[in-house]
Amino acid sequence: MTIDERELARLLEETAALSSPPRLTAEELTSHIRRRRALVVVTGVGVVMAVAALAVSLPGALSAPSQAPAAAPGPVPVQASYAVTVNGRTQHLPFGGSPPGYAITPGETLAITVDMTIPARTSVPVTALWLGITDGVLAPGPNGPAQLSPILSADTRASLGPGTHRFTLRWVAPVDLRPGTSRQLSAEEKWSDGETERMIAVFNVRR
Repeated sequence: MTIDERELARLLEETAALSSPPRLTAEELTSHIRRRRALVVVTGVGVVMAVAALAVSLPGALSAPSQAPAAAPGPVPVQASYAVTVNGRTQHLPFGGSPPGYAITPGETLAITVDMTIPARTSVPVTALWLGITDGVLAPGPNGPAQLSPILSADTRASLGPGTHRFTLRWVAPVDLRPGTSRQLSAEEKWSDGETERMIAVFNVRR
C-alpha cells in the first residue's frame, strides 16, 4: 500500500467508526471506492466508443444515395402487327418478326390488302402512315419516306389508335425485274415523337 492509500485508509477507518450501522470497514470502503472508480472509467470508455462509432457511421449514412422516387411510365410507342394478303393469300407479321415472302412474276398485277393492328396498350396514335415499295433500303425521316417508290398509300393526317385498320393497294410488278431479285412492301409509321419504317412483306421474283 502506498502512503496515499494508507492515509486514505486511516481517514476511512475514522469515518466508518462514526457512521451509523450497518458499518463498513476501511478495507470494504476502499474496495467499494475502487469499484466505483473502475465503473466510471469503463462507462467513460463505453461512451467514447459509442461516440466514435457514431462518427464513423453517420457520414456514410449521410453520403448514401437517397432512394429516388420511381419515375412514371412514359408513353408506349407503336408496336403494330400486320396481316398482308396478296392475290388472296394471307400471311401474318407480328411486331418484331420477319416479313413474309411472296413469289411474283414480272408484269404481274398484285391485289394487296394490309391489315394493321395497333395493340390496346399503345398510348400514342399513329399520326401519319405511308405504304409502298422499297428496294432493300429503309430511310425513315421527319418529312416522310425517302425510299418508297412507288407510294401505294399515304395518310399524312392519320389518327390511328388501338384496333385494326385496313388498307387496299394495287401494284404491277415491273416487267424488267430480273429473276432472283426482290422488292419489299414497306410501311412508315409516324407518331408524336418518333417514326419508324419496316418491311412488312417481301416480293421474290421467280427464277
